[in-house]
Amino acid sequence: MCRLTQCLGYSLCIAALFLQMLFADDVGVREYQIPLIDNQIHSKAFLQTLLKIGGSDVVLPDDFPNQKLKVDRASTRLSIFAWNAVLKDFGVSMFIGKEALSMKVDLKTFESTLDDFEEKFIDMFNVERNAELIHISSPGSTGPVVVILHGLDSSQRLFSGTCDVLVQKGYDLYFFEYPNDDRVIRNAKRLSEALKTLPEDRQQDISLVTVSMGGVISQLMLESPDLVVDGVTRFIACVPPFQGSELASLRGLVEIGDHTMNIFFDPKKAFDFWGDGMGRAGIDLHPRSLLMEQLDRLERNPNVTYSILAGNTGMFNPVALQNARDDLASESPENSVADAARLLSIDRLDLILKFQYPKGDGVVTLDSAKLKGVEDRILLPYSHLDFLTGFLAKEDIPALKEVLERLPAVE
Repeated sequence: MCRLTQCLGYSLCIAALFLQMLFADDVGVREYQIPLIDNQIHSKAFLQTLLKIGGSDVVLPDDFPNQKLKVDRASTRLSIFAWNAVLKDFGVSMFIGKEALSMKVDLKTFESTLDDFEEKFIDMFNVERNAELIHISSPGSTGPVVVILHGLDSSQRLFSGTCDVLVQKGYDLYFFEYPNDDRVIRNAKRLSEALKTLPEDRQQDISLVTVSMGGVISQLMLESPDLVVDGVTRFIACVPPFQGSELASLRGLVEIGDHTMNIFFDPKKAFDFWGDGMGRAGIDLHPRSLLMEQLDRLERNPNVTYSILAGNTGMFNPVALQNARDDLASESPENSVADAARLLSIDRLDLILKFQYPKGDGVVTLDSAKLKGVEDRILLPYSHLDFLTGFLAKEDIPALKEVLERLPAVE
């Protein structure tokens, strides 16, 4: 049983490391250590370590339950040797030292392994992941070209009012619909390929108008030499998580909402839980992800005019959240496990408060909605879900006025 427990402990720790992705030394490399105390792994120290990996500052109570697993040097080294042989293809390696069990993960290798798995899964079950550049304007439209990109777990239907206004004003409008839960790099490639299919006379002076993750996809496309489309000259990013968002990994309810809306608007997609991706977008948008690390090394495209429209109105009442937090902080739980649960709840409330007025739009903080070197950046009194959202063509759609001011005039 002890050996089984030991293997299970290793597995849980590796899984947590994969999901949270913290502590970068080299590009794409994550390292972590589980401390050995008196040549033992303590369950309390192990859980405290996992909390730290997850970005939590919670300190477990002194009397929190603690189990101890003795580390036998010879047998442990043999077990680690076996684990390293199994996990080598995943970019994982482990080492037992005098003071800690050390683990290193090469995320480039790990994500490549996930890509291979997804490709096999897609082929086996005939999963379709299609992107489409939808022409909204009438054929033959000669106005300035505008391409709109939606965000995570979103689609064209949420922006039908904005689309109608832009068409009425004479813009040659396109909407890029893509698998909204797939990897950012895949969608950046799809965007690049889609823009190259525009008619030859429509491939100049293109304006990209993006919402949320659509801005990250566009940034990667515009600043990657092998993906950039030279005809794009204007990039207007609404509520973009350029530095990531911790809430991306907690987006399960939004995913459910997206599929629920499909029941009414697009029944064929309602139960297609794999066609829009396998949760990789949520991983990409975590502030400590490999993607964010790579984006941080990109340089602005000198041929493109950048604009950022950020929101500073959260989606929840910060006073109500603070009151709930204060009530939890004043409670006296009956035991240490309940106390740990209370502390974790406070920690999550603190995280949600971080995104509310006046610090962010409810999903993206003001610090995340920034790009070095971009001077045209304004703050608007809207929440993340308000920007350009509207089913009817109205002039007062949030942020539409500011977008129109940055688009080229229609002759």
